[in-house]
Amino acid sequence: MKAVTSNFQPIPLQQAAIDLVKSSDATNLLFYGGGRSGKSIVISYIVLMRAMAAPGSRHGIFRRTATACRDTLFDLAFRKACELTYGRDFLNNPKNCSIKSIDMTITLSNGSVISFGGLEEHNRDRILGQEFETVWLNEATEFDYSDYVFLMSRLSGVTLTSSGRPMRPLMFTDLNPDLKTHFTFKCWIEKINPARNVPLRDPANWDSLQMNLSEDATHVSSTYLEGLKDGSDADVQRFVTGYWRDEREHSLFRPSNINQHRVQSAPADLRRIIVAVDPAASSHEGSDETGIVVAGEGADGDYYVLADYSLKGSPREWAAAAVQAYHDWEADRIVAEKNMGGDMVGETLRHAGNVEVKLVHASRGKVIRAEPISALYSEGRVHHCGEFPTLERQMYAFHSSYDRRKQGSPDRLDALVWAVTELAEAPAPSRGGSSVKLGGFW
Repeated sequence: MKAVTSNFQPIPLQQAAIDLVKSSDATNLLFYGGGRSGKSIVISYIVLMRAMAAPGSRHGIFRRTATACRDTLFDLAFRKACELTYGRDFLNNPKNCSIKSIDMTITLSNGSVISFGGLEEHNRDRILGQEFETVWLNEATEFDYSDYVFLMSRLSGVTLTSSGRPMRPLMFTDLNPDLKTHFTFKCWIEKINPARNVPLRDPANWDSLQMNLSEDATHVSSTYLEGLKDGSDADVQRFVTGYWRDEREHSLFRPSNINQHRVQSAPADLRRIIVAVDPAASSHEGSDETGIVVAGEGADGDYYVLADYSLKGSPREWAAAAVQAYHDWEADRIVAEKNMGGDMVGETLRHAGNVEVKLVHASRGKVIRAEPISALYSEGRVHHCGEFPTLERQMYAFHSSYDRRKQGSPDRLDALVWAVTELAEAPAPSRGGSSVKLGGFW
């Protein structure tokens, strides 16, 4: 590749990020802070520089969904970084690179490949077949620690730079911090492995930089930052001061409450077990998940969340998962919302297996349905048997003014609400005192 001169002029916060990459020996680098602080642009620039420096290297950039990755990174932030670095015509010149828009890949003339994608289930096998010198996890609040570990396993350090040195594998992560229960706070601030709740083996391998617009707002309009400061206390903490917080303001389900009443396993004397299903309206790539949650009522009158079988898939696939949950836990019935599919929901489930099905209709909004269940959580009467990271993330994000159009469908939470509602509204007698087989626990 013919040498080209970089014209990138970082603002001070971005220069601090570049300096951290140059000075730190850590593999895991986190850039966190408020909105519009330049995180995405500077990480795009760093990825581009690494690709230019190591012919034939590979670099992966990910968001939760391929659509979000295309809209915010492939079509926007990365192109902007290329323009700021090499000029507007760099990506349009076939002598510099080739672009496959369908695959979301940019191949530089030195053979380096920068690929963009989502972490949906159907993409994971393809990702498993690849190795990267750089992995970037954008908007990490959308991910769990298991997602991070999955992508970390794709890091490779075998490609040489133009100077003949092996390129150091790097894992970049960025986010506007949300709750302290998130794995980013555990790993980079508390230096704890969230999967095992033990200290990290090599805490020095996790380095971070806080980037806040309040420190340098010269690149945005004078009214933008002031507008952010007029938001709620929670919004100010997330998008201005850029740090994790203990609880989500106005959340119906609080981490402290769930953690306080969490148990390792369910009691053996469960009186009833319910599998609840919140079916997705469609099954294409951009569809919602189908929420499938298992819950039981104990002899003590409390409720126990036992398992989360939620998935994105066709009606046949989610029905099979629900029936599997029914048999795994020897459930009494499957409760399924029929708003999106009518009686076909019941027929799909019955066709998938010999199960008892009860169809329910959501005549009230999600918040109204969730409020009685939230009250049970506040009373300490609902216990999570183990941890359910994705379900719990939906719960912590759910509040009285929740907007499904902006924040997505809380499918797993919906299923949880249906399950506990069914148990609470129709208490059942004991199963005769015999021990219940609890799949996954004993």
